[in-house]
Amino acid sequence: MKHFGSGTQRVTQELTRQFPQLRWLRFDSDTTRTKGSHRALLSRFAQGEADLLVGTQMLTKGIDLPQVTLVGVVAADGLLHLSDYRANERAAQTLTQVAGRAGRGG
Repeated sequence: MKHFGSGTQRVTQELTRQFPQLRWLRFDSDTTRTKGSHRALLSRFAQGEADLLVGTQMLTKGIDLPQVTLVGVVAADGLLHLSDYRANERAAQTLTQVAGRAGRGG
């Protein structure tokens, strides 16, 4: 993939362009504004309505989806360049947390 900016909307646009057969759901602040939308999107994914769940850091926090076998992080190195002296530690925590989302199924 080449550089095309960040954000879940841009990621899904590029995925659609390169893999038109791929079924995806977007999980971000735009798609989860209404009451119950978090649960609805996660339920749709759990029921197999999508092959890929593209989302923000909201997905790293305590969501258990056993069918997740692979997690990718776009622009993970950006976590290291935050203006905080603890950026390295927070980056490691975030990456460890998101890695824990994968491989929980049988």
